[in-house]
Amino acid sequence: VFGALMYWMNLAKLLNDYRNVEYEDFFCAFRGYFGYSTCSIFNFSFLIQAFYRFMKVVYPTRLKYQSWKFQLVLIVFTWLFGILFPIGFMFNNEIFYNAANQICQLPLRYSISIIYMAHCAYIIPVALTMLVYIVLVSYVK
Repeated sequence: VFGALMYWMNLAKLLNDYRNVEYEDFFCAFRGYFGYSTCSIFNFSFLIQAFYRFMKVVYPTRLKYQSWKFQLVLIVFTWLFGILFPIGFMFNNEIFYNAANQICQLPLRYSISIIYMAHCAYIIPVALTMLVYIVLVSYVK
């Protein structure tokens, strides 16, 4: 989904560059919203994989955490979180068109919204994934 969205965003940028369009189209804010949403889901999927591997190695007898039902619950939770956390950006009209880069995004300035987005989409899932792998490697040593 993230790859398809990136293709759609880059195709829109290419067409806007080709046509010399320097204004926001109808789907621009949706592309920005889905960009943040799918990026968060993509990064949290790595965390789910790391957690599964951790449970498989450290607690191999606890089959509850390795079952497909538990993994499905984690996947549904991450998809819900990924879909819901950037909704505030859409309702507050915080996603703007950046004509220089032909992309809709949060304005790159110091604000609560950009800090919130960075934490939800990047910092928290990547930091937790790194933490799980550090603990896993130290356990294996």
